[in-house]
Amino acid sequence: MAAETRHTAHVPQWKIDEVSELVEKIGNSRVVGIVGVREIPADSIQQMRGDLRGNVEIRMVRNTIAQRALQESAPEIRQLSDYIEDQTALIFSDENPFKLYRLLEKGKKPMPIKAGCLTLTAMPRLPAALPPNCWRPALGICGKNWRKKKAP
Repeated sequence: MAAETRHTAHVPQWKIDEVSELVEKIGNSRVVGIVGVREIPADSIQQMRGDLRGNVEIRMVRNTIAQRALQESAPEIRQLSDYIEDQTALIFSDENPFKLYRLLEKGKKPMPIKAGCLTLTAMPRLPAALPPNCWRPALGICGKNWRKKKAP
């Protein structure tokens, strides 16, 4: 990441303790992962934590604290700090990574789309010369005979 480093005169003790606790968890866990939690409601995260209790620990910390903990960890884990973006959580587990993936996939639930939410699907840019309501052929969703035929 190309973020600038800020230095303060005094770092609070709780931040130092949090980083050292995360470094210890990273060293003791068989599997460490980063999960994006943007647009996931808090009640869904709590439900997921309850479902995974005993197998997985999910820790939501500030991104800078997570990055410092990952940078202070083993060299093969330091690369994970490049994937910390937006709103993320750290996952710690001793399970088989494939079993963990299956547990996480099984817990996925469909959510309604809300106004202002981000999407992973990119819409193509429509030409400005198209008349209104002529978006179907531009998107290619209906083939070449998409118009309704006039009744005889």
